[in-house]
Amino acid sequence: MAPSNEFVGEDRGRLVAMKPVLIISSRLLAVVVGGYAATVGVVAVVVVLLALIGGMQRSESITLMTMVGLLAYTGVIVWGFSEPRLRLLWSLLVGTAAISHGLAIGLAPLIPADVRGS
Repeated sequence: MAPSNEFVGEDRGRLVAMKPVLIISSRLLAVVVGGYAATVGVVAVVVVLLALIGGMQRSESITLMTMVGLLAYTGVIVWGFSEPRLRLLWSLLVGTAAISHGLAIGLAPLIPADVRGS
C-alpha cells in the first residue's frame, strides 16, 4: 500500500484526516502568534509584580524582563515545534496569554506613583 500524504489522528473517538501543510501552518501560527502573546503576557505580569513586590522602578523591571522575555520566547518556539500534541500546544498558549494579560491589566493600576516614574 502506498504511503498517504495525510496525517490521521484521533479526535473524540473518530478518525480525522489533516493534511501535513495544515498541521505545520497551525503549529507555526500557534508558536509565532500564540507564543508571542503568552510571552508578552507573562513578562507584563512579572514587570508589574517586580514593581509592586520587589520595589523596582518600572523602567528597570521592563528592561530586565525584556531581556528575559527574549530568552523565554526562544524557549517557547523550541518547545512549540517539539510538542507532538497540537491541541495541547494551542490550549496552553492561548490560556497562558489570556490569563496573564488579564492579570497584568488588573494589577497594573496598583503600582504606586513613585514607582511608576510619573
